[in-house]
Amino acid sequence: MLSRCVTHSRCCLLLLLMAASPLLAEDKTEQVTRSPGPPPARRFALPTPGGSGYRTSVSSPEGEVRLPLIVLRGSPYDMGFHYGRLMRGEIERP
Repeated sequence: MLSRCVTHSRCCLLLLLMAASPLLAEDKTEQVTRSPGPPPARRFALPTPGGSGYRTSVSSPEGEVRLPLIVLRGSPYDMGFHYGRLMRGEIERP
């Protein structure tokens, strides 16, 4: 008897969902076809970078060669963010 009630309730739920699906589809059609407003300034929230980084340079004893030295800490995202911030001058194209 219990299994018959469960089967009956599942059938009722299925019929209810089938009856409501055209109403949900109409709402989605309206959302898709209406003209969008101005695009938002940012679609995705960017994480606030953590970690840290600083830049210094290493020179040869004679002073002929100077190489930049970047020290970074944090997650891969944080290190990439700080690397780009610290090396901006060298990365930018002319």
